[in-house]
Amino acid sequence: MKKAMLMWGMAMLLLGPAVARAALSYTDSHGVERVLLPSPAHLAVVPAAGVQARQELALQPAFDFEAGILEHGDLWVFKLRPQYQGRGEEIGRRLVAAGLAERAGLVFAVRGSEAFYLLDRGVLVRFAAASADAAGLLASAGLEIERILDRRQAVYLCRAGDAEAALAAARLAARLPGVEWALPDFAVPITLYYTPNDPYYGEQWHHQQSNGHHIHSQEAWDVTFGDGQVIVAVVDTGLDEGHPDFDPARIVTGYDVPGGDNDPTPPADSMNAHGTCCSGEIAASMNNSEGGAGVCPSCSLMGVRMMDAYTTYTELAQGYQAINYATSNGAWVISNSWGITQDIIDGGQVDMAPFYTAVQNAVNNGRGGLGAVVLFASGNGDSSGNAVAIGPGELANMAEVMAVGGTDDNDIVVSYSNYGPNLSVVAPTGGSGSGDPQILTTDTIGSRGFSRNGTFWAPGFWGDYDTGMPEPDNTGNYTRYFNGTSAACPIAAGVVALVFSANPTLTGAEARCIVEQTADKVGGVSYDGNGHNNYYGYGRVNAGRAVRAAELGFDNPLGSLCAEDFNCANDDCQKDQAGDFYGYCGGQDCSTLPDGTPCDDGDPCTENDTCSGGSCSGTPRDCSDGNPCTDDACDPGSG
Repeated sequence: MKKAMLMWGMAMLLLGPAVARAALSYTDSHGVERVLLPSPAHLAVVPAAGVQARQELALQPAFDFEAGILEHGDLWVFKLRPQYQGRGEEIGRRLVAAGLAERAGLVFAVRGSEAFYLLDRGVLVRFAAASADAAGLLASAGLEIERILDRRQAVYLCRAGDAEAALAAARLAARLPGVEWALPDFAVPITLYYTPNDPYYGEQWHHQQSNGHHIHSQEAWDVTFGDGQVIVAVVDTGLDEGHPDFDPARIVTGYDVPGGDNDPTPPADSMNAHGTCCSGEIAASMNNSEGGAGVCPSCSLMGVRMMDAYTTYTELAQGYQAINYATSNGAWVISNSWGITQDIIDGGQVDMAPFYTAVQNAVNNGRGGLGAVVLFASGNGDSSGNAVAIGPGELANMAEVMAVGGTDDNDIVVSYSNYGPNLSVVAPTGGSGSGDPQILTTDTIGSRGFSRNGTFWAPGFWGDYDTGMPEPDNTGNYTRYFNGTSAACPIAAGVVALVFSANPTLTGAEARCIVEQTADKVGGVSYDGNGHNNYYGYGRVNAGRAVRAAELGFDNPLGSLCAEDFNCANDDCQKDQAGDFYGYCGGQDCSTLPDGTPCDDGDPCTENDTCSGGSCSGTPRDCSDGNPCTDDACDPGSG
């Protein structure tokens, strides 16, 4: 080993003038050339096979050992010592020539940030239509098809010889006939929108609490606990499918994108429990003498593992695969408690078209054309935890996406919740202050997640550490400290799933509309003429109102049962009191019944009303099941 290191040091002294490199650029999905900025402080290589070669590679004197090695896919990413910075290309060539590396990758800097992103040799290509000669066309650009990601949308994952060849091939492929875009398969940093700060239904204050600042789950459960045909996909760090609070009968086959198999089980550490925490908020079982309850406890759950929480990088192709897998395998709702920040999109010159395409496909083509609902967490602010505007290119800012912010147990938006005109709704999450209530949910079982032997373990620089904060029990199966907009997003996703359960015929756009238009105007702030506020969206989700509105549909005739104005053809749902869930489609005051007989009691008329003594004998009354009668055919004794 010492001899190898000595030879390397001599080789560095013999380096000659730098060789001119090919342009570091590509053509984006709009036909614009994007020039990329190489990171002078980093080097990425694919190590050669064999233990000795890898050991020698890891100990090269050019590398900052204290910074460690970032492993992503086949790439090892090193930080260069100051005296070697700016010489990564030369060093990479030497490592390949010495047999220590198979090939060099590329590391790109983000303007105005310390962040960086990666490229190995992948290229994503989308054709306008399926092409029988796709392989031949792509070969002419120097690309080999690795696999077809989506036959319907004609999206191919290809590979070139190395990273620089991938950039050159992407430029050539973008000019091929029938190609919509050809983009380098960048590995971009993913930000999990969770801020770790350190039989349990009673602790789940977001369902019900005495001050009324909750999502009214119990009112929704009077109508439905969820429908098993409604599948909610959680695209995240994975799902512990064996958790005792998940009903195996409602677990839909998931997918592990990095592993390429159908086992989304996460690695054993705190941050990789993130996806299981999100999933429990949506679909933890009810009345099973175990843990707490999800918002849609009888809905089905699909775990899609897109990333490793500690690597926190994902290729564009992996993101496309993750969302597209959920769509192709029947997801009605797709919950995403993560994001890619605007500095990567702008300063990094990364074209997000593969992500945009996958989201648009879900919204437009999911559920056999009815459309799925895709939700993204709005984000957790800047490095100091202060809320910032959602960036224009971020996934949460897509018009097709429901962006979800967070409120505390007093219905006040938390200080880290990102905002903007595309914010759809807010949902409960952990408060910003010390000691504020957080969200209790499922954790990866045993000592594999946040909760271990009765205390909360948090991620730290040197690995997980014990905070000493008490967890609900010693099983390790639950944590009471989940928060961030990561926690808010799955709660809203659960409400969308309840809406679909109440009315499975709804389109995705209709389900989204119902959740937005039934949200409570909280926060003591003003909302614009459309009922929107940039910090609260359309308000805090109200599952009870949403479900009761969903079960009645849209544009019903006069006299029909309604919960919201959109249930009525004339947008006039009349209620006795403002807090009532149900009313009747008005527009007349019962002065004239359908048969023309005048009445004068002022009650809304229903289709089967008859007039007796100047009053509507069909005046709504409660039946024994608690539902209001709407006509004379209802037997008050049986409902």
